[in-house]
Amino acid sequence: MTKSLMTLGANTTFISYRLNRFANNFEILSQHALIFVKSGLLTVKDQGSRECFSRGEFVFLRRYHQFTLEAVPENSTGIYEVHCLEFPVSYLKNYQQKFFKSFKAQPMRDNAYQRIAYSNDLESVFLTAMPYLEQGVMPLGEIHELRIRECLIALLHLSPELKNLLFDYHSPWKIDIASHMEQTFAFNIPLKVRAAECGRSLATFKRDFARFSSLTPARWILSRRLTAAYHMLMVEKKQISEIYSSLGFKSLSHFSTAFKNKYHFPPTKP
Repeated sequence: MTKSLMTLGANTTFISYRLNRFANNFEILSQHALIFVKSGLLTVKDQGSRECFSRGEFVFLRRYHQFTLEAVPENSTGIYEVHCLEFPVSYLKNYQQKFFKSFKAQPMRDNAYQRIAYSNDLESVFLTAMPYLEQGVMPLGEIHELRIRECLIALLHLSPELKNLLFDYHSPWKIDIASHMEQTFAFNIPLKVRAAECGRSLATFKRDFARFSSLTPARWILSRRLTAAYHMLMVEKKQISEIYSSLGFKSLSHFSTAFKNKYHFPPTKP
């Protein structure tokens, strides 16, 4: 995968992803983001829905929500390419202060993502950033600022209700830790991000987790992964290489050692 990144101003970031194979990634973004699909097929899944986005389509992703992104290269070119623009809270606060000072956001608790109608204005923001990304140079700060502002103007013109998301700076509402851990134990997510996804500070997350389990979060995740690995190996008869990689183990040796310590036999000899 090729990843190009350009960060300017108040940490507003353009990111371009390009690859020639299928990919499946679990994501929790710390910033709101708008994605433009230049080629290939992007499938976005959260806990209750699934939607596909193809060439020329846009999707808005909410911060601190969990979802899975599947990337499929285009048949004709063999290439998958998307461009992503992130909106940091610090930038949005400044923008609101200038243009929507009296606006009071209303809580919205819908899906983790939202389809955005096609717009020439939105597409031009992404396309004009590409030469800078490809050449590894930075535009003037004022020019970059204008493009971000153009993107927000176009985005809010198409979907005015997004003001309630973009200009809501509160932490996410608390969600059930047990449910979150069960759904995400196979993914390598930093503990601070897990806490934020559950609507808690790190200290509060650890305190609430202690009510859920006597183990630390790290030890619980390891134990849950090994339980899943045992079922995949003994019942589903899956290959070891498929098991360790799908459950978030960093290496085969790490998986084999942990498995043997728990079950007293190596996964190669059930």
